[in-house]
Amino acid sequence: MKGIATQGYSQFSIRRYELTIERFCDEVASSGVTLKALNAASVTELQENILGMMTDNAQRNTKYQLEKFVHYLVDIGIIERPEKSAKTETPREQLRQEYETYLRVQRGMSSSTITHCLRYYERFFSFHFGKGLGNLNKITSDDIVAFLLRLTSGSQPYRSKTLPSHLRNLFKFLLWSGKTNKNLAESIPRIAQPQPANTPRYLPPEDVQRLINAARSDDDIGRRNYAMLLLMARLGLRSTEVVAIRLDDINWRAGEILVRGKGKLHDRMPLPADVGESLADYVKNGRKGTSRVLFVSHRAPHQAFIDSQILNVI
Repeated sequence: MKGIATQGYSQFSIRRYELTIERFCDEVASSGVTLKALNAASVTELQENILGMMTDNAQRNTKYQLEKFVHYLVDIGIIERPEKSAKTETPREQLRQEYETYLRVQRGMSSSTITHCLRYYERFFSFHFGKGLGNLNKITSDDIVAFLLRLTSGSQPYRSKTLPSHLRNLFKFLLWSGKTNKNLAESIPRIAQPQPANTPRYLPPEDVQRLINAARSDDDIGRRNYAMLLLMARLGLRSTEVVAIRLDDINWRAGEILVRGKGKLHDRMPLPADVGESLADYVKNGRKGTSRVLFVSHRAPHQAFIDSQILNVI
């Protein structure tokens, strides 16, 4: 339990972990499996036995706690690491792997952008081919337009501005890899984004300051949120750039910060005094956990955010 305690879990949560581990140990004892005989298969069976005796609501947390404990047993060498079963990939899955490699290696895209690109890869091919993968050379510009109309024909305006870009990436890849003999990327239209009449194009400086002040408070969350918004307001950073900042990116002595921009471009920027003070206040008085990412969740185990949605919430 020492590892859990150092990650900032409350005494209540630690006790829940202890009860789950006790259940696991009781199940091991009742099954007659010795410690040396524990392997991936027997551990999986033990987990299923424990979860099978619980309600659906109780299973979720217990499953997470069991998996964390099993990973710990693997790390200290008590049980073997489960081997992934060999699986024959379908042509569509193979093409997906090639596309992902292209986006990461050839285009140098971030993980979040790759995730969105792969999402529309699946959606387009499901729309056009169903579950399988047909003749890619038979895809036409009309098919692409039909797909776009399908996604944007709802009663509410379609909010994503990046859908055409993700589709262009897909068809550029298909041409680049020789899977198609025509460049359909050039035929993909833009999606109209009507601007609501009552929405301003920018906030006046006094409104920006009001927004920043509204997020400020003397608790852990307020210190974090204030520092995040101040970075956006003073340095003009994107939300994705804010959540990507690491502790090592701040040069306190030189008053500089490393910004991890799009396309793996890194730039150093001067750190304004008020931004530096807000970051120092957060690091010293509001930040917990062992992650090297600067901004982390206020909930244990205080991990980094998986995307920049936190800024929308703030």
